[in-house]
Amino acid sequence: MRFLRRYAPSLVLFLFLGAGAGAQSYLVHPSQYKTLEGESAFSYPFSYSPTSATYRQMIFQQVHDNLSQAPLPLKGIAFRRDASVLYFWPAWSAVLELVVAHAPQGVNSQNMTKTFASNLGKDQTVVIAKKKIQFPPSVGKGAFPRPFVFNLVFDRGKVFLYKGGGRSLTWLLRVFDNDLHTTVGSYVSLDRAYYYQSSMSISGAYVPIGQGGFAPRQYRSMYSSFYPRLDKKSSPRMIVIDPYISAGPRGGKAVALLSRLRFRQGLPIGAGGGRLWLNPGTIFFVSSLVDLDYWGNSGKGLVGPGGKRVSLINLPDNPAIYGVHLFGQMVAVDTKTLSLYFPNACEVQLPYDPARTGGVPMGTTYYRGSVTRTTGYGPYKSQGLVVRFAW
Repeated sequence: MRFLRRYAPSLVLFLFLGAGAGAQSYLVHPSQYKTLEGESAFSYPFSYSPTSATYRQMIFQQVHDNLSQAPLPLKGIAFRRDASVLYFWPAWSAVLELVVAHAPQGVNSQNMTKTFASNLGKDQTVVIAKKKIQFPPSVGKGAFPRPFVFNLVFDRGKVFLYKGGGRSLTWLLRVFDNDLHTTVGSYVSLDRAYYYQSSMSISGAYVPIGQGGFAPRQYRSMYSSFYPRLDKKSSPRMIVIDPYISAGPRGGKAVALLSRLRFRQGLPIGAGGGRLWLNPGTIFFVSSLVDLDYWGNSGKGLVGPGGKRVSLINLPDNPAIYGVHLFGQMVAVDTKTLSLYFPNACEVQLPYDPARTGGVPMGTTYYRGSVTRTTGYGPYKSQGLVVRFAW
């Protein structure tokens, strides 16, 4: 008992530290994309080519600014699939090597060059020596952003000590080969943050929910999309959502709905086997009616004065709603029978303006078709793969 009383505090501390020693912490960069889908998709660094092993080779380099103010013992990086790709990916693999370094003094994502070596500091470290990495199967359904399932865990005993202070960090990935041509059968599209200050619009994201019903005289089910964007050229600036419907009732009309919540399974309703996915109690927007053409398709807006298209859904440019997730669904009516038809719904992520937080603090350069090339394309500033760092 005397022993326990004397050493209990130290024993508790030892057990606490021991339990936390294996704990894994993560940091997503840029930080806002922890909960935001990136503005675009990118098919590199894993290049697809069914016929040429050379074109499956890739050098891909990315610079991250202001990674962290605190020092971090980095142990791995990870990527996630882009939400716009919906089909299943079986397991696949790549033979690769990963190098990490602090960027040289004065080098960052906005002044990096296309010469790979010039963006790597003297502390460059091979954290994954050349080897085959197996990636798990993944699905294109469910909540988005998708999880970070494509992990590059540093070799046993390899830790890169990031010094903190917001210093720029560079990683360079050499891909010697991959088996996408025999497994997935196509490119793998990864989530990418993307911003051009001169661009007139900034994209949000959407993914379809469920399957639409069948309208009369149509050979396929109805399909609907809700494309969100921040229109920077309008005055005042507006967040615009362009809904579109295809294979609806020919010559009919349609209306777009927005809601805050959705049903998990959908409510069977209307003609043609469609479902209402929006929770009616949370619908907050109903658009004007839009005409469907002879084929049952709508344009991406109303026809205004002079034949100019006018967006169907316009929301104020308010940072308070940047990145907010909403749900949209169109409802079509056959004007001859007055029957209602329901296409699929969409989960919509409103766009986010990176300029509000200083842009996208990343840059990339890459080259396809070699692992020994010294220079790449670009460099491409204010864009890059969304990365999760493990430490």
